[in-house]
Amino acid sequence: MKMTVPFLLLLVVSKAYASGPLDGLDINFNETEPRQYEYCDQVVGNDQTIPANAKFESYKACNYGLDDARRMAERFGGGNGQIEGYLRGYTYAMKEAYGTSANESEQFKLGQNSINSVGSYMEAGLSEGKTKGNSEGASDGGSEARVRFVNSVDTGSFPSDAVNPIGRAYTPRQNAYNDLVPKDQQVPTSIKQVIESRDERELGQLMLRNFPVYSQYDATTWGETTRLSWFDLWRDDGHYLFSKEKFYDAGLALNVWLSRPVDTKPRYQALEKISIAGAANAQVIINLQPVFQKAFKEAYKYYVNYYFAKNFQRSADLGQLHGAAVGLQLGKRVAFGQGLVSGFNKKFEDSARLSYTKSYINGYKQEFTTVFSDYTNNSKLEILSFDLVETDIDGIIQPGEAVGARFKIRNIGGKGASLSANLSGDILNPKVINNNIFPLSTKVITISEGIAVIDPRLDSGENANVDLNVNGMKAHSSQYVTKLVKSIGSIESVSDVLAGSAAVNLSVANVSTINTPSSVSGILIIEGKVVSEANIGKLSAGQNGVLALNFSGIDPLKLLDRNVIGTIQLKMGETILESKDVKFGSKNVSKDTINYLAKLVNNKGIVPLPTSREDRKSDIEKRVIEANRIELEANRKGDNIWKEKSDQTIPGMLRTNKQLNTNSEDALKEYELIGKELFKDREILPKFLFIAPKRKAFVRILNDLSRSGNIEK
Repeated sequence: MKMTVPFLLLLVVSKAYASGPLDGLDINFNETEPRQYEYCDQVVGNDQTIPANAKFESYKACNYGLDDARRMAERFGGGNGQIEGYLRGYTYAMKEAYGTSANESEQFKLGQNSINSVGSYMEAGLSEGKTKGNSEGASDGGSEARVRFVNSVDTGSFPSDAVNPIGRAYTPRQNAYNDLVPKDQQVPTSIKQVIESRDERELGQLMLRNFPVYSQYDATTWGETTRLSWFDLWRDDGHYLFSKEKFYDAGLALNVWLSRPVDTKPRYQALEKISIAGAANAQVIINLQPVFQKAFKEAYKYYVNYYFAKNFQRSADLGQLHGAAVGLQLGKRVAFGQGLVSGFNKKFEDSARLSYTKSYINGYKQEFTTVFSDYTNNSKLEILSFDLVETDIDGIIQPGEAVGARFKIRNIGGKGASLSANLSGDILNPKVINNNIFPLSTKVITISEGIAVIDPRLDSGENANVDLNVNGMKAHSSQYVTKLVKSIGSIESVSDVLAGSAAVNLSVANVSTINTPSSVSGILIIEGKVVSEANIGKLSAGQNGVLALNFSGIDPLKLLDRNVIGTIQLKMGETILESKDVKFGSKNVSKDTINYLAKLVNNKGIVPLPTSREDRKSDIEKRVIEANRIELEANRKGDNIWKEKSDQTIPGMLRTNKQLNTNSEDALKEYELIGKELFKDREILPKFLFIAPKRKAFVRILNDLSRSGNIEK
């Protein structure tokens, strides 16, 4: 059940004044009652704006104001002083008393000794220590038994069965009270929790109560002041912030006086219409309320400090008395709660450690005995290592090669075992191997003869994934396989478009530890025909070589289209070791196309039958025109390449060929004709404000293709 302690009042003070409730107040505590305020004689008598026949009535109105101002200062200022002093003294004493009693050792000890009230919640948490102790004890006990058998392997001695729990450091749950006790059943351990712990009914009553100091004042005393309850002060953190602006305000005091029921109000109201003798004894009505109000304000300011300070000091003493009583009870309640929580947590930790220790020992002994018995009466096998063994003794394992195996077995059990082993994975024709192993020993088993064949479908440079299976256990090996000779590096091909020829170099290496039994060669196959062969003879162990393959008679157009594909076969004797595809073609299609055209216009260059030279020339010219259009579109924006990189453009390369070659008259005509075709596409390049610098540079190059020097003629 929920713990309770006697509780008097609720109030929280988080900020207070160390040197006393009056420290820091901006007010003169005058204890001498002021003498009669001599105001009217001076003001009314010397006021030239008041007619002589109105002086007497004005003097009376002024004195009315003085009298009512003094009464108002005593009631309004004094009443507020009493309220302000009470709240000021209350908050200060509350904090001081709470700070003392919150550290009270007797209440703290009382809380520590009351933990039986929440003992049922502690039981729910203690199972943690028991469960964890049993789990960790079993883990350590079983591990210790296994370690003893492992350490006895190959020693010739049997492990000891003595049980010696090693123990572990255990840290119980921290702050168990907060975790295990339901929130609505927890005792408060701070002022904030004290407030929050009150149920709705008690809190409702608390909010409706007011401080006793309020009960004796009437409406005039209150003025514009807001009543504060203890709960209001709690919501403001319990710090009563003194302010003198309102009760010092003479205008506010007058407004309060005017709005409240006062017994002298009728004579003030009568001042609105005062009859005095005017000229020729005629009666004149005047309003003397402004005289009253002015006198009221001046006199109020004169008297209010005394009455406020007088009652403030008296009430502060009473506030301290009440606040100290509440702070004392609050502190005791918090000290009790802190003691209860501390006691609960300490007992929980002590009990949890004890429960853990007992459970750890029991779990350790039980699991140690079980594991020790199991290892004593059975074999316990492990595969420590596994590798494939070559049978050809050439330093490599090849696809299709018969292989053996080498593996290491450990038995950490007290009984020997028969072994049955075989291989699986990227192998063919596996054989079963039978052997045995003694108790508490290791054994390396090597099978040099073939017990399986590496899958011959694997390519040189691939990995053969092979598993060793022993009595249901499995170990894996990823074995690199390769032929005696393999290609190394990248394939380098070169094409000569104008000559219709190509060449390729294939670097090879003998990666074994023996010499090749026959010559190493290579052939190049294109469109099903062997077009080139090379033979570098036998290679010694570790030796490298280069197979140079070349051929000619290729249609230049195929090389321009990069459409010549061949296959290189690497061979050792008649055995094909590798097959690799290779592609031939131009490295600079635009440049080679224009160079080919330069040959054709001069009636040179290769043109395979049955293609006619005229047809081939027409085909190449079309390609040049299309390449030029693509170049124009791609460079509409950006740099002016026809000015800055003219020799790299389509028309620029045509111009270079024309200038470097000895051309026939027919060739010169062809250059001019193709220049005119290119000229037709000049408008692809844009104008801006009738300026077209790119187009101008483009046409300037084309002019060099014309025999007249002007491509437009």
